[in-house]
Amino acid sequence: MRLATLLVCLLLPLSSLFAGPAHAATAVSLQLKWRHAFQFAGYYAAQQQGYYREAGLEVDIRPGPPDSDPVQDVIAGRADFGIGTSGLVQSRAAGLPVQVLGVVLQHSPQILLTRADKPLHLLRERDSQPAMLEASSGELLAYLAGENIPPQTLHLLPHSGDVLDLASGRVALMSGYSSYEPFQLNQLGVPFHIYTPRRAGIDFYGDNLFASEVLTRSQPALAHAFWEASVRGWKYALAHREEVIDLILRDYAPDLSRAFLEFEAAEIIQLMQPDLIEVGYMTRERWQQIADTYARLGLVPPGFDVQPLLFQSAKDRQLQQVRNALTRTLIGAAMLVLLGIGVIVYIHRTNQRLRSTQTRLRLSESRYRMLTEEMKDVIWTVDAETLRFSYVSPSVQPLLGYSAEEVLQNGLPGALEAIKRVVQPGLSRFKAGDIASSGYETIDLELRHKNGHTLWAEVVCHLMHNPENQRIELQGITRDITERRRQQERIEHMAQHDALTGLANRSLFSEHFQQARAFADRDQHAMALIYMDLDKFKPVNDTCGHLVGDRLLCAVGTRINACVRGSDIVARIGGDEFLILLSRVRDASSALRVAQKIHLALKQPFEIDGHRLEISSSQGVALYPQHGSTEAELTKCADAAMYQAKNRGRSQVRLHRPNACPRPPSVPPPDHSGPGERPSPPNG
Repeated sequence: MRLATLLVCLLLPLSSLFAGPAHAATAVSLQLKWRHAFQFAGYYAAQQQGYYREAGLEVDIRPGPPDSDPVQDVIAGRADFGIGTSGLVQSRAAGLPVQVLGVVLQHSPQILLTRADKPLHLLRERDSQPAMLEASSGELLAYLAGENIPPQTLHLLPHSGDVLDLASGRVALMSGYSSYEPFQLNQLGVPFHIYTPRRAGIDFYGDNLFASEVLTRSQPALAHAFWEASVRGWKYALAHREEVIDLILRDYAPDLSRAFLEFEAAEIIQLMQPDLIEVGYMTRERWQQIADTYARLGLVPPGFDVQPLLFQSAKDRQLQQVRNALTRTLIGAAMLVLLGIGVIVYIHRTNQRLRSTQTRLRLSESRYRMLTEEMKDVIWTVDAETLRFSYVSPSVQPLLGYSAEEVLQNGLPGALEAIKRVVQPGLSRFKAGDIASSGYETIDLELRHKNGHTLWAEVVCHLMHNPENQRIELQGITRDITERRRQQERIEHMAQHDALTGLANRSLFSEHFQQARAFADRDQHAMALIYMDLDKFKPVNDTCGHLVGDRLLCAVGTRINACVRGSDIVARIGGDEFLILLSRVRDASSALRVAQKIHLALKQPFEIDGHRLEISSSQGVALYPQHGSTEAELTKCADAAMYQAKNRGRSQVRLHRPNACPRPPSVPPPDHSGPGERPSPPNG
């Protein structure tokens, strides 16, 4: 009778775990740590799809300015939830009552950026270099400390969120995200360096959802409901990427470009690794590793325990209590049974447990074999001393054409050098205990299939001790990322080329100019820059329509390219204006001959959609270094010469004369509005 009563008491709270939540609509706020972007797509999707409403929540999603500090906003009660970095460990160690509900990014996107002409090592040589670091940049400070650049040697400025501060040289160092600033700098045509803490083995979680412990203790069900609805939103966003990009452009960030959001989405998905790891998954062990890293650098006290930092929902705690109580009861019952029935029953039950354990082991082994043999990714192990494969999953054959037996016997063509690059630098440090077995390295490789074609693969690997023989092994997973690389190449092409004509845009033109100028200075030869504007283009749009005008611009680009060499570059810089860089000319006469060749080619009639179109061009030519030593100076001179050609009756080529009048400030560049002539949108 007592046992029955005890079981009823235990099962009553357990039943509450399966009862649906009955929350009234509760207004809560989520403080983002940056402007609206795909970085927060899961929360937008949860809002749009009604997951928050189903959880009884009304959510206000607030963007953050560049200098925002979501931790202070949440602690001060200005927001209920926030998105934070791994710096939450420091906040908790400093006594701030924050708790992490879950993790979105398995790898942090935080990076450091410098201009190409001012690499990071120069900061060690000069004190008080201006730098912009956003709030909660603990992992970046840890990386800088490892590079012997303590924060006190930098002149820290408030983060503006504008990459122009780095591009212009106002700051020497800027923190950013791998999914954001690199795209902006490429758009501006500014060469730069990226420094990621992952190169130094500092691999932390990123974009962690957190709340104040005041909220998690007083309303644990609300915190749990918000996290569960957010995870549903992220899963939806990953499965409907284009749809969510449309949502962001429509409702959250209409000033961003689709090309940027596609670039950001690809990078965010790579950091989340949803194909390998469940969305939101985190472990206490990895958080403790993060805290231990901070402790080694003196950023948190030694021995700091992360357990209070991690949120455990009421249902989880209740279930754990029930499990503990049930375990104690079963142990007591087992003791009574053993005492009552005797040694025979004890032996019988022990044998049953042994058989059950063997069955579970066989089932576990079968599941592991099924996982490794049927998954698309290739799981492998290499002996660190002999560099020979000791295990390869059968999935290597669909990926590379070689059977697992062939790889074990003969190795994998092209893989040996890559394995050496990973093993050799770290093997001695691993033996000395400097590298933890949990430190992962990710590399991209171009591999050759057995039938001859090539493919791109991502390899995630780490060194560890084999528990059976204590040998050091390199264990890894290889996956096919060929399609991802193609998408990245397409996005990079979009960022550097005119969307209508396929010609270079201003960013790519500037990059090409810098390279050509370096060769010109080295070999002591001249260059020429041609600024060209089409004559009689507006009537084509007015009489034949904008579609014909677009096709005419494409045909013009084709004819110009046919008149120049492969080492030259042609760019459309807006409307019907073009820049041509002749990377090597003997003198002004040779440059004018090329310009005249283009001029005559464009005077030939165009046949487009049944229309016979006749146009011409006005061109200005400037020489390097005679007329200027920078792209801006040459462009200004060529533009002035083109203006002279326009002013003298159009349809002609003019060489810049230093004493000639430039284009008057009151006269804007020609703007023949038509299709394909609209200025690029922000970030586009």
